[in-house]
This record gives sequence, structure tokens and C-alpha cells, in this order.
Amino acid sequence: MEITVTANAQNEITAQLAKNDMHALKLVYDNEGCGCAVNGVAQLWMVPAAAESEAWSEATGSDLHILYARKDEIYFEDRLIIDYKASGRSFILKSSNQIYNNNLNLIAKGALQ
Repeated sequence: MEITVTANAQNEITAQLAKNDMHALKLVYDNEGCGCAVNGVAQLWMVPAAAESEAWSEATGSDLHILYARKDEIYFEDRLIIDYKASGRSFILKSSNQIYNNNLNLIAKGALQ
């Protein structure tokens, strides 16, 4: 998976990572409590470190360390963009075909999950 991060988004993410003493990101498709596996919301988690494993792969296309869950790959296209709109202070996850989340949460997670 290739994830491009715009300059505005990268500046804001870098600031948030530093503020929260985190060093990597995880793109997740959270369907906990949504009632069905296809009902969920994309989230961006800040984590202490990034390491590929059997369950996680590292995305290409960015200087940031961004992991994604292999099981969640089916919910996303192969090429994604993370953008930031300062007016609403929110991140946007999109592709050239659609918007996945125009209010993408950036959540600090204290431990790797």
C-alpha cells in the first residue's frame, strides 16, 4: 500500500508525534462496536514505534513510518492520501476515487496493539 502525506498533514502529524512522544503511525479500520465488519471508520493511531510483523505491513510513499493491518487492506485502495485542512483542524483520508474519512482521528495509543 502506498500512502502519500501532504506537506500540511506531515507538518501537523510531526508536531503531534513530538507532542505525544510517539514515533510512528498505524492506519486502522476500526469496526469495534459497529455491529458488522463492513461498518467501520478509518483511524490513524500514533504509537511509540513501528515494526512490521505477521499482522502489520509498512506503507510506502511517505517519510513517516505508517503501518497498516494486513486484515484491513480489503477496505482501502492501493494508493491513499492523508491531507490536513487547517480551517477544521482535521485530517482527511482519501484516494483519487473517494474520500474514506474527512475527519480522520489522530489518536495517541500508549502501547503497540
